[in-house]
Amino acid sequence: FFDEVQDCPRALTSLKYFAEQRPELAIVAAGSYLGLIKAEESFPVGKVTFQSMFPLTFAEFLQNANPSLHKTWSEIPLDGSTPIDLFWHESLLNWLTYYLCAGGLPKAAAQFIEHKEHPITAAGAARAVQNDLVTSYESDFSKHAGTVNANHILRVFDSIAAQLGQAQDESVNRFKFTGVIPGQKGYPRIAGPLTWLEKSRLTIKSHVIENATHPLKAFAQENRFKSYLFDTGILHAMLNTPIEVLLDNKLGSFKGFVLENFVATELFAKENQALLSWAQGQSEIEFLWTRGASIIPIEVKAAAKARQAKSLKSFIDRYKPQTAFKFSRQNIGKFH
Repeated sequence: FFDEVQDCPRALTSLKYFAEQRPELAIVAAGSYLGLIKAEESFPVGKVTFQSMFPLTFAEFLQNANPSLHKTWSEIPLDGSTPIDLFWHESLLNWLTYYLCAGGLPKAAAQFIEHKEHPITAAGAARAVQNDLVTSYESDFSKHAGTVNANHILRVFDSIAAQLGQAQDESVNRFKFTGVIPGQKGYPRIAGPLTWLEKSRLTIKSHVIENATHPLKAFAQENRFKSYLFDTGILHAMLNTPIEVLLDNKLGSFKGFVLENFVATELFAKENQALLSWAQGQSEIEFLWTRGASIIPIEVKAAAKARQAKSLKSFIDRYKPQTAFKFSRQNIGKFH
């Protein structure tokens, strides 16, 4: 087992010879993807099987934080028609709020779980870890950036969080390039830092397409996308969102971006690739999810009350999908 393999280029190179000369051995190499991006040694192409790691999903967080509630949740039929008992629904929403505070990074989540009987204390302990992690990421920009300007990476990283935090009402806007790096305009000027952050898995890109037909990626444009952070807890730490506001669900018209970022992280953990969203005219669907040949629209709404899903209806009328989802704080049900 080679840990922090990015710090030992010879260990990285040796994987090739283990594969060729001792294939019966099971070799595991763990390390920072930031370091592997910069690795100057020849990489053992074709000799390594990759396993990507993600922050804890909500289900994994709940399994560790409240096993009995996780068991109840796992037994709920999610067929889209049977509502969840109101008591369990409220309990799950409360723990979703806790998860949005704690995020899924193991050390921050562990701190929250350790103090879970006192949510404000728990969220404060998680926030302290998150602040340290943000500082560490920013330090790593200089250490691992290579030919990409570390200051530009930092500006883009901060801008993604800031632009998410500015999103009002329901939907996150496309990423805006103006003003991200002083004196530089347009996508080409920030393409390098953006790509670096995506490859380092600190940000999640969602291409905005206008045509929801296969092959979907053929309609993706390089400079038309949304950007999300890889963890909601880190997002709140970067925005310095007051813990009390988060726990009381008092973000008002700004809360939509939080749940949209949450759904992005869940889908990214499942798909392990850039996401897709759809926009045409005044209609916009936050995410498109493919299952076989099916293209499934996913609309994300923060409101707890029923609201007409105009964009989703527009998509359904246009493309006639077999399945469509509206994710919100409402109970399970079917819309017409």
